[in-house]
Amino acid sequence: MQVSLPNAASPTLQVFNQFGKLVYIKKIDKNSVKNNELILNWDGSDLNGCALPTGIYFIRLISGKESYSTKIVRF
Repeated sequence: MQVSLPNAASPTLQVFNQFGKLVYIKKIDKNSVKNNELILNWDGSDLNGCALPTGIYFIRLISGKESYSTKIVRF
């Protein structure tokens, strides 16, 4: 997922399952943001590094006062 960020804050990636439970979170180093662009890669693992089952997940990226959300399907 590629996101355009208007500010240089260190963004936080959150992943929720279809029931709204937080299954993954990662604080992203602001040095990963190049020219206000960030490419996100999530390997489908949970907070413990274990692979999550196939299904629908919701991605939220929080950067400063901005928040971006999208739905993905893991298969």
